[in-house]
Amino acid sequence: MRVEYNNKFIGNYFLDFLVDEKIIVEIKKGERFAPKNIDQVKAYLGSTNLKLAILVHFGNNEVKFKRIINQY
Repeated sequence: MRVEYNNKFIGNYFLDFLVDEKIIVEIKKGERFAPKNIDQVKAYLGSTNLKLAILVHFGNNEVKFKRIINQY
């Protein structure tokens, strides 16, 4: 996904999945939701103006997910 600021290209985001051009799904491995992972997903939401993302963690014994809503 191309990212621009003040009409200038500043970089690319590489989303794991974009469902129906409405929901970001970001996949991680580990046992907990790290603050940097949550910040990453919030940045994706802010730059795309989408409302919902799902952060999914695959751990040793379970799968956990967290819904993150863009409040801006």
